[in-house]
Amino acid sequence: MPCPILVQVGTNDSVAPPSAALRVAAKVGPRARVREYPVDHFDIYQGPWQRRAVTDQLEFLTAVLR
Repeated sequence: MPCPILVQVGTNDSVAPPSAALRVAAKVGPRARVREYPVDHFDIYQGPWQRRAVTDQLEFLTAVLR
């Protein structure tokens, strides 16, 4: 069984271009689950966007590991 992946993208990321992550997700196809956040690269590491990202990670892991 192919491994699903979660691709979390900061749409305002100035360090890791969002377009690169979205291209990878497109190449992976239906196994990729994309979550986008209106943040820059380091904004995801604290505050409400960190909580949102961790929640999305837990939902992804719960779904794929059932």
